[in-house]
Amino acid sequence: MLNRSKVRVVCTFLTIFIMVVCAPLTVKGEEQPAADTVATEEQNLDLIDAYKWSNLLPKELIDLQIDIESLADISNLEEEFADIGDLVEELEWDSVSLKSTPNLTFYAINTFEAKINKLNIRLNRINGPLQKNINELEAWHDRWAELEKKLQQISIRLDSEFESSDTFPEFYLLTDIINNGKKLINFHLRANLLAGHEIGKIQTRIYSLSVIGDELIREMTATETQQTSPSMLSADFYRQVDRANIQTGLQNVKLFLKNQLTHGIQNLRFVAIGLLVILGLVIPISMSRKLVKPFSTWSSFANRPVATSLFVFCLGFISYTTVSTFVALPQDWETLIYLPLFLSVAVFSDNICSTRWQTILLRQLLLYIGLTVMLA
Repeated sequence: MLNRSKVRVVCTFLTIFIMVVCAPLTVKGEEQPAADTVATEEQNLDLIDAYKWSNLLPKELIDLQIDIESLADISNLEEEFADIGDLVEELEWDSVSLKSTPNLTFYAINTFEAKINKLNIRLNRINGPLQKNINELEAWHDRWAELEKKLQQISIRLDSEFESSDTFPEFYLLTDIINNGKKLINFHLRANLLAGHEIGKIQTRIYSLSVIGDELIREMTATETQQTSPSMLSADFYRQVDRANIQTGLQNVKLFLKNQLTHGIQNLRFVAIGLLVILGLVIPISMSRKLVKPFSTWSSFANRPVATSLFVFCLGFISYTTVSTFVALPQDWETLIYLPLFLSVAVFSDNICSTRWQTILLRQLLLYIGLTVMLA
């Protein structure tokens, strides 16, 4: 009986000992596979990210190339800037001439400022798309910098989880795609920024010319309030005309004609086109006389084909040069073009006015306006 009790005690202690000693071993044996499972899942997630980026970045590069091709073309801006620069240089010479002109008129200043406004409009048409290009390129630059940062983070995790890049070699080629995208963006961004810098320099020169124009107007206004010379409509004005003044006037006329000949040679192509346009109007207008009745409204125009052609050409020319920002003719031409227009209107004054005195009045007004334009 005593032996049985001893055996029971020994078995009990042995059981307790086994439970105490083996229990931690069992827990440790269960935790090890769980940790391995977590590590494997993290590696799998990183590999999934790597595969996603391997598909994403090539598409991003293709989209970037398409977006850059859709930007406003600035390849011809160099020629555009050279043309505008020449016009600005001409205006700078005009400003020197205006400041040294003794009998300056408001018309001359207004013509000068109109040319400045045309250049400003022309530059704004270039600057708008250019600024849009720069804004989009800067946004793409920031995006690709963020893509590079995220790619580096994934690369660091892969390097810490795998012993070499042989596990996923395609992923480590994505750095080249990032570099190609950044180079493409930086190339076009630099070109657009340089173009913007050129526009800034031209705008500075044009602003200086605008300041000169404002100063000339202020000086002109101050001079007009102190004007003491007789009016052209008064007899005192014509009493000042003597032989010396006539000789001076003839010399000025010769100089004027010489300057116009020089302008004509410099713009020979433009002059030839203008003459061809007038000739192209004269021929069909002259031929239309056979197609209309003698007392119709058009017959008076068809019977004067040259005057009609001059009127149509001059009116269209003035309208075009006023609106267009790409035509900058000599200042004298923008003034002289009104003379054939006034002449053609004077020819048709009989058809415009119903009475004789109205016709005479209209012609005298046209003569006065023509003289005013010439003297301006």
